[in-house]
Amino acid sequence: SGMSPSAARAAVDQALTPKVGNEIVLTYDKKEFRIKPADAGLAFDLDRSIDDAGGQRSWNPKDMVGLVLGDHENAPALDVENSKLQSVIGTIGESINVEVIEAQITFPKAKPTPREPVAGLVVARDDAAAAIKTSYLVTDEPVKVPTAVVEPAVDSKGLAEAMKMIAQPAVAGPVTLAVGAKSVSL
Repeated sequence: SGMSPSAARAAVDQALTPKVGNEIVLTYDKKEFRIKPADAGLAFDLDRSIDDAGGQRSWNPKDMVGLVLGDHENAPALDVENSKLQSVIGTIGESINVEVIEAQITFPKAKPTPREPVAGLVVARDDAAAAIKTSYLVTDEPVKVPTAVVEPAVDSKGLAEAMKMIAQPAVAGPVTLAVGAKSVSL
């Protein structure tokens, strides 16, 4: 037998509603990000949470306790203002993202000089949104910010090949620039 609908609703309300203003804490390396739920566009929907946990089918205390304690098949239902959530994730990204450095060949003093590519790093936006939403109301533990490596378009091997096949042959002999009727040898 389960608890009455009003008792189940009261139990979920009493357990989760006091947490609606609790910050969600995310971490990356030694950085900590504290997110106010309202700033992230998150709002708890008590009635939908109860419905999703089986409130229309079952007032089984196990279902309701699972919702309260975070050991559940259905997370607390949230109303999410996605633009605010994405804005918060963008702000976190400003502190974490590392721009990819693309391979490049320059020719100072007509000598080919390579710049090695370096992978970048970005906040994995969809995974970060999911992490924020799933941790809200059910954990006080910090959540690691999910990230993804961004590979350069050309790797070190491709750069070495471009140096050998293009850049070095380009400056191996005299270079003549023709502009209109005039030409200049470099």
